[in-house]
Amino acid sequence: MIEVTRKSDCYGCAACAAKCPVGSIRMVEDEEGFPYPRADRDSCTDCGLCDTSCPLTVKFSLSDSPDVYACKNNDMRIRLESTSGGAFTPLAEHVLEKGGVVFGAMFDREFRVVHGIAKTKEELQRFRGSKYSQSVMGNTYREAGEYLEKGVPVLFSGTPCQIAGLRSFLRKEYDHLLAVDLICHGVPSPRVYREYVSLLKDRYREEIRKVAFRDKVRGWKMFSFSVYFSRNLYSQSKADDLFFRGFLACFFLRPSCHTCVYKGRNRGSDITIADYWGVHTRFPEYDDDLGVALVIVNTGKGKDTWDHVAPRMDVRTSDLEHAAGHNLSYAAPVPSHPDR
Repeated sequence: MIEVTRKSDCYGCAACAAKCPVGSIRMVEDEEGFPYPRADRDSCTDCGLCDTSCPLTVKFSLSDSPDVYACKNNDMRIRLESTSGGAFTPLAEHVLEKGGVVFGAMFDREFRVVHGIAKTKEELQRFRGSKYSQSVMGNTYREAGEYLEKGVPVLFSGTPCQIAGLRSFLRKEYDHLLAVDLICHGVPSPRVYREYVSLLKDRYREEIRKVAFRDKVRGWKMFSFSVYFSRNLYSQSKADDLFFRGFLACFFLRPSCHTCVYKGRNRGSDITIADYWGVHTRFPEYDDDLGVALVIVNTGKGKDTWDHVAPRMDVRTSDLEHAAGHNLSYAAPVPSHPDR
């Protein structure tokens, strides 16, 4: 039976809950708002599947010489709706065009961050843009496994620990699974996010139409946290918004984020995407402050997919040393703030 003794050892990926054959494990938020597994002793059969599904029992080792690119989506609308350069959409479209499905983080009707599924290109819009709150995985691991067993192509996107959770849940390789992760600074508390949005809603006393964690109204680099209400707009730059100041200063990240092992080449993804910070030092004429994506191709499967979708983007070839040197969260976890 799964039991969390040190919170820094649990990523909240929910693979153990998804794997339990009798449903005795629930993900329950602690006082900080982070989900942890809680097993019901009466219904638990001691089968041990929860322990073996923990991603910490699996190690990943990828190529030491990945292909690295800077890219911008040729469709300006998609690029502006995306956090950086819009690299995720063509990857997802490619899988859909093959008759597949796509899993990723989205908002529910209450603007909570959850994992969901897209079966059409129109539905991909809800996956665009970063969501700075740990997403609720729900049944997506099981759903992805069911599609894969039927031979349906699947793209599953998430944080590195969520991809590790998927791999440990499946315990099997699938040629038609494309795993896409991101360079992660850390996941903020869902409770902090919910209470912050609730505070803004109380201030304006209007219904929320849209939440944009990385709004480009002030540009890609000096992005804004924006909440669009029925008549009004709250929008502050990352330097002025309280939520983002706390996030960037590491005041309310999950404890495991500060000891994360899914860094550098220890990740279970075929492709890693992120913002290409520092791109102007390598390709100065390429940066127009509307967003440039970093794409790191980790596996042969990832390379096959990338070769198909690269013509849909304006691409520059780079290298890992330069890209990782400007995105420190790629190689190492962020330290906890002394006043966390």
